[in-house]
Amino acid sequence: MSLIQTDLSESVPPREDTDDRKPKKWEEKRAAQQEAQRQVLSVLAQTEAHLGGIFSMLRRPPENDVKFSGALVVPAAGFLTLQWPERYATVSVANLSLSQLTVGHASSSATPPAVGAAVQRIAPGSSRTFALQADAITVWGAPGASFDLTVYQRPREPASGPCGSLGAGVLIAPGASATTTALLTAGGLGHLVAVLNVAVVPAAGSVQLTLNGVTPSGYVYPLLIGVAVTAVGVTPYRIGPGLNPSPNAVATDVVPGQVQAVVTVVGAGGSYGVDVVAG
Repeated sequence: MSLIQTDLSESVPPREDTDDRKPKKWEEKRAAQQEAQRQVLSVLAQTEAHLGGIFSMLRRPPENDVKFSGALVVPAAGFLTLQWPERYATVSVANLSLSQLTVGHASSSATPPAVGAAVQRIAPGSSRTFALQADAITVWGAPGASFDLTVYQRPREPASGPCGSLGAGVLIAPGASATTTALLTAGGLGHLVAVLNVAVVPAAGSVQLTLNGVTPSGYVYPLLIGVAVTAVGVTPYRIGPGLNPSPNAVATDVVPGQVQAVVTVVGAGGSYGVDVVAG
């Protein structure tokens, strides 16, 4: 049996080059869609970058945004009111005193209002930036309390934090003549020195300082009872753990979160003030 060899190379049709074939309609449509998507994404990216720059510019406070900035002190009346021709949007208060401040809309009352949307409490040694839209502002606090105030014309982001050391402060401003009670927020203080300065002794009378602790529930208990001062001069009263106790002058005790100072005046015509040094 013999095999017949046949050359099949001429009978096989030549193979088409797939790279040169004409794209089908669905492939052309998909390519067009992908190109359109690329163009849309490119436009969106450019728009995002453009709007981002605009938003950043709008959020950036202008250089002339500050209507007022300065260091102030609460007067003997217990409150201070400031007013401007135009409305402002934001205020920033740094409480540099040893007592609490209340900030709100303008008022002629010496009694601070309750905390609300337009009323803020600023703790001693802290600062706060918050929205307060008006053309006048009132700050309540202990006479002699020092603070920094900045008023901005445009809105700013709210912020809060510490503003420095509570080294010293005025608890009762010089020139007081009547019996006075003042509350000192002393949270976190290790030692406290209250300094009574009697500039004028009341006629046939005296000036006496008493320091009391105040519990979270409002209970008042004695820390140190000073002697009645009948002569012009400066008298310090110290409170703190580890001190050498001395009757009517030094109390070996912890400094509570709140300390009440009561100055009792007997007689008329006197003049005194109380400062506080803390550490």
